[in-house]
Amino acid sequence: MGGPEEEEDEMSSRKWAVAPVLALSLLLALGGVALAATPSNPTSAEGVVPYIVDDPGPGDFTCEALGHEFSSARVNHSGSFDAAFPAGITVNVTAGTYVSCMSTFDIGAVIVKGSDDANIYEYSPALLGDSGLASPLTPSGNPAGLSNLTFCWDDEQEEEFCPEIELPALLPLGILGDIQLS
Repeated sequence: MGGPEEEEDEMSSRKWAVAPVLALSLLLALGGVALAATPSNPTSAEGVVPYIVDDPGPGDFTCEALGHEFSSARVNHSGSFDAAFPAGITVNVTAGTYVSCMSTFDIGAVIVKGSDDANIYEYSPALLGDSGLASPLTPSGNPAGLSNLTFCWDDEQEEEFCPEIELPALLPLGILGDIQLS
């Protein structure tokens, strides 16, 4: 039977066998847009492995390039955010690096930039929140400080509909008890 060295070789070859599957998954997840991407770190609390687009071209990578219809637009961070996020998105940054977010609507991706690169966390299916998001690791082994953040989603978010019901309409239902109208 195989010893520890054979088992390590087998595990190593399994890891490399996953690479083409990951590349194809990224291609399909991006709506068939051919982008070269490299898996990155850190993995989010929801277990999402981020990736870095190898050659995003000039400027920052966008939600549109990922195939998402809507975007928060890039919000810069330098100790605090320079603009507000759309209604329904709440963001917390820890140690100037780690991002946690919650939303009242489904988020399809979060782009977390620090230094020269950005980690892209894509969610399929979309999620209402995640934590432990960060920019790619630097040579020191730690994520770069957060420089900007972008949220992506696909369904236009509409205000919740709350029908107006006139008070007299509720009286026959007995909902208001013994209230008398004058």
